[in-house]
Amino acid sequence: MININLKQFFNTINHNKLINLISKTIQNKNIISLIHKFLINNIQINKNYKKTIINTPQKKNLSPLLNNIILNKLNTKLKNHKLHFIHYTNNYIIIIKNKITTKQIIKSITKFIKKKLNLIINTTKTKITKPNNPNIKFLKFNFFKNPQIKIYKTKPHQKSINNFKFKLKQLTKKN
Repeated sequence: MININLKQFFNTINHNKLINLISKTIQNKNIISLIHKFLINNIQINKNYKKTIINTPQKKNLSPLLNNIILNKLNTKLKNHKLHFIHYTNNYIIIIKNKITTKQIIKSITKFIKKKLNLIINTTKTKITKPNNPNIKFLKFNFFKNPQIKIYKTKPHQKSINNFKFKLKQLTKKN
């Protein structure tokens, strides 16, 4: 299994690349203009404000759609190679059985992400591992192998369980 994390994903999406991808599907210039306005953020550098040409706003209604538009090329590449994968924002899980193939695939994906998407893989968070590795967490879950039916299933990650218990205790403790 490959667990891929894209480095500073939201901060490195190029507006022009995104608008070009959207323009291939959407012909309405008013909608394109509206999306472009949504993307533009002013960032403060010292006492001056500057418009950005990279990044997508996080936690906004349109953000997941825009992020998926950028990553659709990668999804298509993975599907064309008949790979089983799941992704959420900047995280991917790709299931591969052969270790030799895994190294070739990660090399190919890294090159594709860099050249075609202008994004970077976070090498410290990206791992080649077994699905039941307790250190791997995807959407607050990890995987375990069911010994009876010999397939992997998901369960809440232990850190997520501990966080939930802590929050529950905080909410229910007597004052």
